[in-house]
Amino acid sequence: MKKANKVLIIDDDEISTYICCRLIKSFQLSDNIITKGDGLEALNYLKSCKNEHNDLPELIFLDIIMPEMNAREFLSE
Repeated sequence: MKKANKVLIIDDDEISTYICCRLIKSFQLSDNIITKGDGLEALNYLKSCKNEHNDLPELIFLDIIMPEMNAREFLSE
């Protein structure tokens, strides 16, 4: 299985984020895991990647219910 260059986890729950990171590492899906606590923070991160010509994540894990910006709002952006 090919590893993803970069994985983005968007979740406001630290325990869920920790478990997701551990699973990604244990299954060797990626060595580069970025975590963000809500949709707005993640959206700003993705925009900065685009502006700085950095690689965008190949895989995104998105929590549905979050503060600031939920998953539906994030996806519509």
